[in-house]
Amino acid sequence: MNSKGQFSIIAALLVAIILIAAVMTTYSAIRYSPLQDQPQVLSAIDETNLALKQILGFTVGYYGSVLKVTGNASYARTLATNYLRSGLNNIGDIRPEWGPSFNVTTLALSTNWFTNTSYSTGNITIKYDLTGLGVYGINYATSCRLDVNISPSNSTSQARLTILKDENEPLINLGQRNFDFYRYIYANSTWELINPTNLTSYANGTYSINLPSGVPGDSYMLQVEDSRGIVVTASAFSRYTATLTWDGNYSTIPNENMVVELLQNGTMRWLGQNLTLTQPASPIPPIAVKALHVNQTLISGVNREVPFQVEDWASEYRIPLGMTSNTTVFGNKQMIVFLMNSQVSKFTIWWNGSDDAAQTPLA
Repeated sequence: MNSKGQFSIIAALLVAIILIAAVMTTYSAIRYSPLQDQPQVLSAIDETNLALKQILGFTVGYYGSVLKVTGNASYARTLATNYLRSGLNNIGDIRPEWGPSFNVTTLALSTNWFTNTSYSTGNITIKYDLTGLGVYGINYATSCRLDVNISPSNSTSQARLTILKDENEPLINLGQRNFDFYRYIYANSTWELINPTNLTSYANGTYSINLPSGVPGDSYMLQVEDSRGIVVTASAFSRYTATLTWDGNYSTIPNENMVVELLQNGTMRWLGQNLTLTQPASPIPPIAVKALHVNQTLISGVNREVPFQVEDWASEYRIPLGMTSNTTVFGNKQMIVFLMNSQVSKFTIWWNGSDDAAQTPLA
């Protein structure tokens, strides 16, 4: 793993430490509240259930933080499961006299990102005992979820979103710091995250947000993070389509294939030369390589998915390194390579936003 990847994992682990500390602080605050002598104070079981739900929310957030930097759902689930167990151990450390013990029956974590209906969610069923209180065999099931739905906007300078949390409850208390738009920096071929400067929220969970400078109105992406640390990356689009115009000389050789290289910044190359684009290039989002697909439409109208490969390169695409792992997050060291001929009228790059997306056998 390169140094950037190592740094990202370390950052994710630091997030885990912070979140576990938050669980401990919240749990302690509940238990030792000065209201504990009042009738409305939560029972030990209620307190435990609340702590379990909070830990699940932080676990979903941690899962997303690892998935974002690695693209590897299996690895992210392993780390998130370990993180959950650490949280359960901390409950026991806070109130050892309760003698809590936990048995996780099921833990399901999933995301669907980079679409206009994106979400992150987690479900857990758990059985526990509080032996110090003579309580045994408590079964508890809960879930945590964050949905971000992008709606069409009447303005090319504004995004319109609906944000929901558990049980489709509108989430209305998010501020500018909860939103990060992706802005592509062509000078160094990297993505940066930038907060919006103005937003308006409504009681139904709808937000109208002014797009930051440099973020296109028809193809924007943004990250939303709630107070639990649950992250969702949503996108106003989930495909790019390019319409082709063939040179008259080349169109006389209809079956002669050319190898097209599509770089992260949207540049298309043939034999090392950049192809002419009539519209500004659109960069490829930072998604897991396994999610990618390539379709072509022939001049006859036939649409078909076609073979392609994703390659690793170094030194600004001058040194080939081989094939890309399917869990790699597509970046400025990858390119999509496929064949085309003059019978192709357009091609489409599209992606499956699910963390459990299976790589197409055509890749």
